[in-house]
Amino acid sequence: MKLIIENLGPIKKGEIDLSKRLYLFVGYNNSGKTYMAQVFWKLCQNFLEISADNVSIKEIDEIDFTKDKNIEKEIELTPEFINHILEQILENLNLHHLLGIEKKHHLLGNVKLDFEYSMEKIFAKKEQRRVLVNNYLFYFHKNKDSNTLRLEVKTESNSKSLYGIKELVKAKFYDFLWSLFTQKTRPPFFLPAS
Repeated sequence: MKLIIENLGPIKKGEIDLSKRLYLFVGYNNSGKTYMAQVFWKLCQNFLEISADNVSIKEIDEIDFTKDKNIEKEIELTPEFINHILEQILENLNLHHLLGIEKKHHLLGNVKLDFEYSMEKIFAKKEQRRVLVNNYLFYFHKNKDSNTLRLEVKTESNSKSLYGIKELVKAKFYDFLWSLFTQKTRPPFFLPAS
């Protein structure tokens, strides 16, 4: 998967291949290296620290967590579903906050951010993860050459309080998608150099 950045300061068009393990931005002064690095860092933070209040995942929102302790859900990974997720990530970037400028600043006037990805590469991946949080076991599984993602949520807790469980499921779901798209399980760190 690639992040495409257009018309951000001196950057007319740039791309970042999100499947790499190391990113090094090299160029002349005022060529946009810092902008690229900051946008990339913010994107990673958004994916891994997404607020469930800012996103909607119909397939998860429809689950009634009060009925059963053990939930199983198949989610089809269609281009429409993936585009919906990625559009929400880009909407929540808030570049003006990141760059410390006004929302209507001329620097952001024609900025375009987009993703380029291959459904074949996503389908070809096999990925699974188990996560235990607050007595809840989250299990995400995607078989190789499959376009469905299996979500299971289980708990042994007798607690009637399910406050925040849907938000927790969404956050872990986004984390799993990030690893599916980029092969990363940890957030990157940003080390500026001068």
